[in-house]
Formats: sequence, C-alpha cells, structure tokens
Amino acid sequence: MDRLAKLSGEEKFGKDVVLAGAELEAWVSDSLIEAFYRKIKGEPNADLDMTDFETTINRVVPMGQMRKDEFLKLRSWANENAVSASLSNSKTELATEQETIGGRRIDF
Repeated sequence: MDRLAKLSGEEKFGKDVVLAGAELEAWVSDSLIEAFYRKIKGEPNADLDMTDFETTINRVVPMGQMRKDEFLKLRSWANENAVSASLSNSKTELATEQETIGGRRIDF
C-alpha cells in the first residue's frame, strides 16, 4: 500500500498533484486489464501484481496536472468569493488554514 500511495501522489506527479478517486479507480482497472492481457499471452504467474500498477501509472495523466492553471484560477476565485465549509475550533488552526486554503469564514 505504501508503494501504491507513492506512485499515485506528489512523489510521482509533482507538488500538489495527487490522483483523485476516479483516477485511482481507472488506474486499478487498467492494471487489472494489464494482468489479464499477460494471462492471455500465456505468461506464468499472470496474477495482478505491482508491476501491473507500475506499468499502467505511466499512462495516467492526472486532471490536477492537465488542468493545473484552471484549478489555480478556481482556487484564487474561491479564496476571494467563497465561504469555506470547514470551520476551525481555535484561532491558531484558523490562521494556519487561511494560509493554506484561504477564503472567508463565517463567524457564529
């Protein structure tokens, strides 16, 4: 699992780019197909293994990488115009969160 996490995260794709749920699902499906293809070719021990995941991850282009500029613009807009749905309990957490995600807060 640690190896899969590394293959699907920032270590593979760069800062702030990780696979989303649908991308993870597609990656697993592609890996299963890769293993099935090896089985059809008659390879011994053609069960799904890490090499299938390593082979197919090189074909994946994450949406966060493909549309990085659009996501940055959307985050920038949200920081100025949207209200965060996540509220913090302490002022230090609030300050830290505003530095990382920005946005306005609702005070109760």
